Amino acid sequence: MIYLAESGDDQVMDHFNPRFWGNPPEIDDPTMTGMTWDSVAQRPKNVNVTRHGEGSNTTYLDGHARFGRWERLWWQDSSRGVYQGAFDPRQ
Repeated sequence: MIYLAESGDDQVMDHFNPRFWGNPPEIDDPTMTGMTWDSVAQRPKNVNVTRHGEGSNTTYLDGHARFGRWERLWWQDSSRGVYQGAFDPRQ
């Protein structure tokens, strides 16, 4: 599970919450989703996922760090819950 990620440009928050990314039907908080999700680019505003070309560096709970492409780190699967991938604490 990802523990540290590079923050988005001009972000001042000290954490990110993937729960508000995308358009999850069970989340009825357009204010939070609007602050954290770019619906045009289909990626978060509060985490910079393209700082290093087409991906970013992340650090995992076990201490290792890795470069990853956004589409391999997170995806929505409404049949299994709000979000999936390396940002999902249920993994």
